Amino acid sequence: GAYHLIGGGGKLRRLPLPESVDLAGFYAGRILFTLREAWEVAGRTFSQGALLAIDAAAFRATGELPRVETIYTPDDRTSIEGVTVSRSGLYVSLLQNVKGSILRFGVEAKSGEWRAEPLPLPPSGTVSLSAANPHSGTVFVNYEDPITPDRLSEYDAGAISASTLLRLELDGVDVHERIQKFWDSPAYSHCCFTGQSDMDEEVSQMFTDALVKMEYSDPLGKEILDGEGCKAFVPGITTGWEILEVAAEQEGLI
Repeated sequence: GAYHLIGGGGKLRRLPLPESVDLAGFYAGRILFTLREAWEVAGRTFSQGALLAIDAAAFRATGELPRVETIYTPDDRTSIEGVTVSRSGLYVSLLQNVKGSILRFGVEAKSGEWRAEPLPLPPSGTVSLSAANPHSGTVFVNYEDPITPDRLSEYDAGAISASTLLRLELDGVDVHERIQKFWDSPAYSHCCFTGQSDMDEEVSQMFTDALVKMEYSDPLGKEILDGEGCKAFVPGITTGWEILEVAAEQEGLI
């Protein structure tokens, strides 16, 4: 049957999707669904079994079908066994040639580009997601094969800087054995100082000049810069914050 989204004033708005779709969840502001039949729309054809997404906010704003995003399209030997949402990503369980695997997806909020990375599991067994929820980054994965006893594994996901990874390696930690990288963020401004909108411009400029003029060769400047994990301060920028703003809105922080 048809699916509807609750809009302003509690009014129901029908989603412009085929009646044969199966809703698969809600992630990163997007409505997820799979196709039981091939779907031709806006000059594009989406295959049967595909996992797709549409931006909920875009639909609320216009009432029209937003651009359809392709998350994953299985081939003839692959089927989607489950879709699970966690704070650490969107997890898709697959069955490929009678072997199980799990992909963890993330999405670029602005472009709608989805990226996937497989969980580091043995390639020849049966896997399933035992537990996960949208409010935690931890997921529990069950794995078994003919010679391995049923095993429950815990996976955590989080953000870590390249400099932190380097320090761990220098401390003798085998980070490649214990940590798997599945996504690199775009470059961003880090260690930023902000002032209130009514801050005196002259005072703001004096503060900026004092930071920018610090030199790593000066003992006092080195001590301050080392405390921030950098070699120099540069003037701040007002662009490049869009992804963080979208994420904060999705988490209800702003």
